[in-house]
Amino acid sequence: DTLVWVAMFWSATRLASGLAGIRLSAVEIQSRKEAELQLLDTVAELRRVRALQDHFLTRSNEERARLEALLNVMEFGVLFMDNENRVSFCNKQFHTMWGFDVAHTLNGLRHTALLDRTAGARCDDIHYRAHVEAAIAGRRVSDPYECTLADGRTLRDISAPVPGGARLSPISGRGGE
Repeated sequence: DTLVWVAMFWSATRLASGLAGIRLSAVEIQSRKEAELQLLDTVAELRRVRALQDHFLTRSNEERARLEALLNVMEFGVLFMDNENRVSFCNKQFHTMWGFDVAHTLNGLRHTALLDRTAGARCDDIHYRAHVEAAIAGRRVSDPYECTLADGRTLRDISAPVPGGARLSPISGRGGE
């Protein structure tokens, strides 16, 4: 009991006196039909994979939103840098500590540009930059570094590597001392 796929073609044969018969021909299309069935299976599998990707993307976005909400209510600034030393996230407190508008995103900004933008706020910019460069070069949690700002506040900076190549810099501040 073997199934063989064929395509059938027919046409009427006519004589001057009328219909003489029907001409029927069949062409074997087994390989084409098997390819079509394989394509249907592949499309179904791709749809299942896409649905799974959409599910995981939704869950990932929900987790990111929860994490972002948590980080935004913390009383210390948090900055994530990617492995190309670009800002990938900073919370609202980080913006406030350094005088940035919370509505303005810093994502994608290189660490050198961020240091340049905040240079005027620090009393000792050279030593702070050296601390940041050492933290970036290091593969461990940095020693705490206290940075005195021009307005009298003191910020305590600690940098830590994050799995996946990113770096985390939690920065806490306290009033003028």
